[in-house]
Amino acid sequence: MAVYMNFLDKYDTFLFDCDGVLWHGNTAIEGAANVVTYLLQNKKTVLLVTNNGTKTRSILLKMVHALLSIGDFPSENMYSSGIATTKYIKRKIKPGEKVFLIGSPGLKEIMDESNIPVVGYGPFEPRLFSEYAATKLDEKKM
Repeated sequence: MAVYMNFLDKYDTFLFDCDGVLWHGNTAIEGAANVVTYLLQNKKTVLLVTNNGTKTRSILLKMVHALLSIGDFPSENMYSSGIATTKYIKRKIKPGEKVFLIGSPGLKEIMDESNIPVVGYGPFEPRLFSEYAATKLDEKKM
């Protein structure tokens, strides 16, 4: 037990991947809730990350509540690839520029929450894009 206590005393912040570490789908990993709860009770900062860009902070928070039974988790400590992408785009677009999003409704929701002007969105359809690109390439050859 002393080894664990020494380890925990060395760090102030713990970062967890959600999918596969804290939960699989809609099932919590055994013991995950106990670890996160223990860290929070001991004033450690806990960050939750996922590469699932469709997950908004509100969805992640609901999953933390439902799967880990943690009611008071700071939503600002949750990050997804969609949230990171949105922060990046927000820094890169100039005033008046608009985004056409080829992605999920969840990513659109994240962009809407960040006031990024999305003028349209939809799923990526490789066949349609491929046909369009081929047409444009043929036009350039002429």
